[in-house]
Amino acid sequence: MDALSKINDYNDFLSSLGISDADAFKMMGKNVCFDSGQNKDSLEMRDSEIHGKGVFAIDDIDLDRKWLASFRNYKYLCGRVINHSPDPNCKFIFEGDYVFCVPIKKIEAGSELFVNYRDNVNLESIAIYKQPTEIVEFESKVPSLADWEKSSPIDKIEYELSTMPSGELPLVHIFTEGIYIRKALAPAGSIFTTVHHNTEHQFVLISGTTQVISNDGAFRITGPFMGITKKGTRRLVYAETDSVYFTIHANPDNLTDPDEIVRKITIPIDNPLMDNDDPRFNTWKKDISPSQSISTIITNK
Repeated sequence: MDALSKINDYNDFLSSLGISDADAFKMMGKNVCFDSGQNKDSLEMRDSEIHGKGVFAIDDIDLDRKWLASFRNYKYLCGRVINHSPDPNCKFIFEGDYVFCVPIKKIEAGSELFVNYRDNVNLESIAIYKQPTEIVEFESKVPSLADWEKSSPIDKIEYELSTMPSGELPLVHIFTEGIYIRKALAPAGSIFTTVHHNTEHQFVLISGTTQVISNDGAFRITGPFMGITKKGTRRLVYAETDSVYFTIHANPDNLTDPDEIVRKITIPIDNPLMDNDDPRFNTWKKDISPSQSISTIITNK
């Protein structure tokens, strides 16, 4: 079966469930710790012509092989990035808290491993996931000529974006002692503006390619890439491919509410062309974009 057939079948599978590829990414990432350094004997992760990254055989693999795919909330290589095919060469076996990946046919070195996602879907989990993520329709404001004339170029771009189909940028909030890290997934084809920063901090494009317009001009970056966001910076970002960003901020008060932190490190924006209550203008808020929080801060010292 060729790559296009596998891709089409995967898209048909998602369509039958009423979810997008970004939805699948968010569901897979919820409450998961990814350890790519273990449970991958004779396997490695490479770019896949099917979808993003995939699992590939380094050696010829016989039917007696077995890899740990997940244990409770921990997912390993086979459980995290193995791709779908209606004609798989592997399957998952569930044993209590453990999920193992086993071959169902011999696999030649250099071949990609596949499972059939249809054999492992949990319809109840998908139904629960959909309940809080239904998008509420919000009518775009009709700006006056006076509003238009006093607005900045980026204000006008934000307004034009608000007239387009809504998207989601899933967020993960990571709190350690004195540090706040925000992880954001920008699905391929998405375009968004950032908040107006009043602090200098690091950002890392972990993966993907994005085009960026900022105070410093226009540029194109491909991950892995590390840069510095300067005070006063605001950006327009277009994701050419699925892209994952980290921004790293000082958090000396060990705050654990990401909205409170953002209010401290940004300058309030008032776009005269948009309603400030418009959720598309507030995707930085934890109750707007699907969010997950991970914290190692002990609050009851």
